[in-house]
Amino acid sequence: MSIRKVLAIRKQFTVEQQQFVDEKKIDSEQTATQWIDFLEEIVEFDSYVDVAKSKTQNWAIGFGIASFLSIFSAAFLGGFAAVLVALFLILCLIYVAIYINLKKIDIPNRMRLFVFPLLRVLKEETKPDALIQVKADFKTGLHKPYLIKEEKKDIPRGKATIYYYNYPLLELKTKLADGNVLAINMTDTARKSDRKQSNSRGKTKYKTKYKIKTNLQVTLLVKTSAYQLKKSISPTANSKQDLHYALKNDKHALSLQKTIIGTTEETIPNLQETLALIAKGYDYLKAV
Repeated sequence: MSIRKVLAIRKQFTVEQQQFVDEKKIDSEQTATQWIDFLEEIVEFDSYVDVAKSKTQNWAIGFGIASFLSIFSAAFLGGFAAVLVALFLILCLIYVAIYINLKKIDIPNRMRLFVFPLLRVLKEETKPDALIQVKADFKTGLHKPYLIKEEKKDIPRGKATIYYYNYPLLELKTKLADGNVLAINMTDTARKSDRKQSNSRGKTKYKTKYKIKTNLQVTLLVKTSAYQLKKSISPTANSKQDLHYALKNDKHALSLQKTIIGTTEETIPNLQETLALIAKGYDYLKAV
């Protein structure tokens, strides 16, 4: 059922929607309503892909186990066991192939569970004709173009190679209904550790570990003629601080950030916490 739904929705895609699903990235400027119209079918499509992936994976595992167990039934079933082994193996490979193809068209859940709901909120917070600039690239990740450092270390009974990556995921910018400019940036900083260790019996084991920090930054650009600071903030460029302030020409620039630590590239920022960051920025301001 899920696979049929995936195929049915995909047939309805426009060229631009299909391109986004294939490339996992977009760089465009549209109103909130236009963004929602563009992404609504994609989001529905992605939810069915996730369900289909889960079911397909379970079927592949099940037929794989059945194929393995059929080998041991030869003593009872004779030549028919070989037929069962072949049948279950073929079914297993079919479902593996379907799973691989579903994975290719799967969109990271950050789009469906964070970006899309955020655009729904912004529809209420922007004027109908206000443009929202979105630059998203969810195909980035632990690839060579984003490798910033590599180091080798000696560890007990082995060696480790550690790779450090930094890659942008999302840049969003728009003008809110109150005239202030909102910018949201999301970047992943990842550490991948490949370990090769020998145990006391001399057996070599390989292990890969990940530590991924998702950095979410919210920036408000506010005209000094309309707002003034109601809390004292010192200008700072310290990237380790959660709050940054600068005076840019005739605007207050307030940046607030949050870091989320995870072990996969599917760490999803909490929408309510993101909205709370925006509200916190306004806590430092008062209308003139």
